[in-house]
Amino acid sequence: MSISRTLTLLLFCCVTALGAPGHAEPVDSPAPAARSETPDSPLTGQAWELADAAFKAYAEHDYEGALRLAGQAAKLEPQAPQLYVLQIYALQQLKRPQEAALVASVAKKQGLYRAVFTQVEKAIEPPPSPISEPDRALPAAAQPATPKVSARQRAYQKAYPLATKAYSAYESGDYKQAASLAEQAFRLAPAQGNWALLWVDSLRVLNDPYAVNNAIDTALAVGATNRQQLEDRKIDIQAFREEQEAKARAEQAAEFARRAYAAYDQREFEQAIDLARQAVDLTPDDENMQRLLTTSLAAGNRAQNLEALDRLNSALATQPDDAALLVQRAYLYQRLGRADFAYTDFEKARATGKTNPRVALDAGFAAAAAGKKREATTILKESIDAADAGKLALTPEQRLNLRENISNLEREWGGYVSAGYRGARPATSGLGGSPSAALGDAVFNTAEVFWRPSQILNSSTRVFEVYGRASNTLHDSGTSVDESFDECGNRFPADSYRSVTGLPSTVGALGLRFTPSSSFGLTFGLERRFNLGTRSRLGSASPNDCSLGIPGKEYQTAGYDGDWLAYVTYAYYKGTELRQDKKSWWRIEGYAQAGYLWNDVSADFRDSGAQVFNQSGRIKREYQFLSSELRVGKSVRLETVSPTMILYPHVVFAADWQKENSRADIDGVGQFALQGNGQSWSMGVGPGFGVRYWFRSNHYSAEKSYLDWTIQYRFNIGGGAKDRSKGLFMNLTISW
Repeated sequence: MSISRTLTLLLFCCVTALGAPGHAEPVDSPAPAARSETPDSPLTGQAWELADAAFKAYAEHDYEGALRLAGQAAKLEPQAPQLYVLQIYALQQLKRPQEAALVASVAKKQGLYRAVFTQVEKAIEPPPSPISEPDRALPAAAQPATPKVSARQRAYQKAYPLATKAYSAYESGDYKQAASLAEQAFRLAPAQGNWALLWVDSLRVLNDPYAVNNAIDTALAVGATNRQQLEDRKIDIQAFREEQEAKARAEQAAEFARRAYAAYDQREFEQAIDLARQAVDLTPDDENMQRLLTTSLAAGNRAQNLEALDRLNSALATQPDDAALLVQRAYLYQRLGRADFAYTDFEKARATGKTNPRVALDAGFAAAAAGKKREATTILKESIDAADAGKLALTPEQRLNLRENISNLEREWGGYVSAGYRGARPATSGLGGSPSAALGDAVFNTAEVFWRPSQILNSSTRVFEVYGRASNTLHDSGTSVDESFDECGNRFPADSYRSVTGLPSTVGALGLRFTPSSSFGLTFGLERRFNLGTRSRLGSASPNDCSLGIPGKEYQTAGYDGDWLAYVTYAYYKGTELRQDKKSWWRIEGYAQAGYLWNDVSADFRDSGAQVFNQSGRIKREYQFLSSELRVGKSVRLETVSPTMILYPHVVFAADWQKENSRADIDGVGQFALQGNGQSWSMGVGPGFGVRYWFRSNHYSAEKSYLDWTIQYRFNIGGGAKDRSKGLFMNLTISW
């Protein structure tokens, strides 16, 4: 109901009320001079809202509420006479004429006029004194005898001025004085229950519930006539006292909460938790305080995280569709490493339709962390669509990062082909963690295909791959050996040796590799090698100890025989990604790899130079290696050619160590160690330059493939195997 309609109804009620006994002026009183009433003042803003609520409360017979709301509105709009009229009508309904007169007096002091103001003031004027002024119209002899004044009348006459002063003090805001004067007046005239109410109401404004209750008890004991009104006040005051105590607790809790938020912002989570607990103890029913404690616990240690989880579980048991609680629990599950539960909660929250688009982004990353790569890809693509529609704000760098994540999640198959001279290869080494090859002065080729099963171990932070690889030597310039003598004095003339090249040198491998956490950069691998090329099955088995008198041997293994290789790789990359926000940036990439290769296979033997393998036995090989490489430089985007072409001038440091222990066990000859056993190391440093071109992208995913060419020149700075760490190194790789 609007204020205007409500006011019309009230005015009708008031006209009726003013015509009732006890409200109209005496019929024999002189008619007041005509005076125009102050018109209603238009209301706006909060004053209008309070007034509207007040009129509605009056219409619903909530007179206390109407009185309170109209009073609040009058403080905002003191020149609105309709607000004082409403207060007066409410007080008349509550049988509190003295307070009605007080409101009328306040209105008149504001320069406002309504007939009702004068009427309610006259309604509380004291009756004429029993001792009336002598009637000067009568002769002295005819004047009546002065009546006897009772003690009650004398008390009233003494109390009335005190009551008047009490009302004035109340009006001026001196509630302590008003309470004192009203108490004195009431004690003199206990029949005046309204003065008891003034006493009580003054104490009530002073927020002293205990004094109020004592005043009510005293008034009832003295003999106040309005017993029920006072009893009602006592009940109200009891509730008021509880309300004040609750308010004090709430204020103290709010202070604890403020300090808890400040501690949380400073990452002082233990302090935040302690303060939040105190806030909850003071206001256990305050949902905001409960959520503050839960949020603080969620940032604490694991035990506190689990406590937060219990609290969220309890809250969601009663509010299963509360999107905010579901999202909060999802973040907590992520902190606890339970990505699958986090993904489920994010999806439940999204299903309510009450979440913002950023929750979808979080849901996508949670799905990725849970190993649900296909679901994650779908959700993250929805986030790209939301950004396109203006529903999700993403900076260009954030969009690129999102597209890169989609690219990684979409990748289930991949591969590379690499050709290198002297064994140089990208420090992204092994391209997925495959083992580094021993360096040599040759051109070799490696091709690999890998598969990342989406439902097995793979997630946004874990990588599990099954791979197959084939390697061979494309070209060997040969190695010249000077004339030498062995320990037994045998002479070996100068000669030139060239390794086998092409398909006969092909070695294959099938393997598994697993990166448990991308944050640690460790990859563990195991592979089985196969001697696919016909010449890859041949080898030399000359004894290391010439004093044994065993001639040099050659051996041949079966094609299905080969080595086992176990390895672990640590990789560190920074700035290797393609960036759009900068033209150049620092780039660091490096790896360190340790491996152990072994075999124990059957073999056929023959003396060196013989045509037929006429001896049988076994070849046992153990090979250990460490290799590392570090590149530091700057990536420079070559925008004049393509925004995805990167130049990479850098400095390279490389080191390697290897140890071999191979033995032959020939039937009828015996077991002996082979030449070449032992250990060696080398270390080199030098300048390098690389070019990388990224390609294969679309609207949702960033570039997935690249062509990389790197050239380096290294100088040996240590180690006995100098040839492994000096000279020209070059590599060309296509990664798909």
